[in-house]
Amino acid sequence: MMRAMRRSLIWLFVLALLAGCGRDTAVSPIPSTPQPLTPSSPQGGLYFIRVDRTTQELVRYDVAEGTSTVVFTVPETAWLKEMAVSPAGQIALAYAPPPEEGSPQYGFTGLYRLPDDGSAPVELIARGSPDEIFFNPGWSPDGRMLYYAHLSPAEDGSGNFVTTLERLDTAAGESEIVVDNAIWPRLSPDGRTLAYVAFDPQTQIYNLILADADGRNPHILVPMGDFLALDAPMFSPDGDTLCFSAVSPADSSRSWWEIVLGIQTAAAHNLPSDWWCLPTAGGQPQRLTNLNEIGLYGAFSPDGREIGFASQGGIYRMAADGRNLEKWLDVSALDSFAWIGDS
Repeated sequence: MMRAMRRSLIWLFVLALLAGCGRDTAVSPIPSTPQPLTPSSPQGGLYFIRVDRTTQELVRYDVAEGTSTVVFTVPETAWLKEMAVSPAGQIALAYAPPPEEGSPQYGFTGLYRLPDDGSAPVELIARGSPDEIFFNPGWSPDGRMLYYAHLSPAEDGSGNFVTTLERLDTAAGESEIVVDNAIWPRLSPDGRTLAYVAFDPQTQIYNLILADADGRNPHILVPMGDFLALDAPMFSPDGDTLCFSAVSPADSSRSWWEIVLGIQTAAAHNLPSDWWCLPTAGGQPQRLTNLNEIGLYGAFSPDGREIGFASQGGIYRMAADGRNLEKWLDVSALDSFAWIGDS
């Protein structure tokens, strides 16, 4: 009983950290026929996690054909938190497999690979503790390095937990810590620059950081002071632009008493958010959308002309500068999205 309560508290902590959405989120109905793009649109394939109240499916949508294929149906008692797809089509999952019969599903996700033959996901990193959680997977462009965030019990026996951003060399089978107290990793298309969200465990202040791929030479690109919360960074194909999901600038969104008391919101992902972009060289973020959607996660099209993104309210597309925004697919698809070019 006490262990179950402790596990529940750990999961509540992770939800506060990520503000991610699970199976019980209210979702939009799934249409039987997705709307295809116009013939002049870029090609390739979209990957997203389609959810309703009882089902999760990893789906590939063929842009040219306007058709969907279910890549993986999540077992009823399992949970798929997130996925990442490399340019070569390798699929990594933040996944909690079905528990033993009669045991509850705590949603403590591990890091898994989805085989091409349609068999069950294969664990990539053995768990040292049942209370560990692996999340926010993201591939390097060459498909060798898999970045992820990792929540694990502190080694001092205090009962506290630590969050680290790590990477797994899938060829060597070895992992290493890249930076402490960080989540939401995303690599630039050339693999040289790492974007992530760093946080202070004491103040819960989050900053958007750029660093070398190994975590060295970090610098703040966007301070949280400019926003209530921010997350889910993504690079343009040329690496010159970084976009991210954020809640509107803090002073325009908070009441006077919140500002005086210094109250901060921990993360953006369960709050109505929008896309903002700025040069990776630095500058003032510019707002691209006025959607106030929940659970934004996006990617540029392979040619860089468009941005596609998933949200609780649907999958959207727009020009890279934010023009011509429209709903692409009327599905609820949170936390993950990939747009992979034709091989």
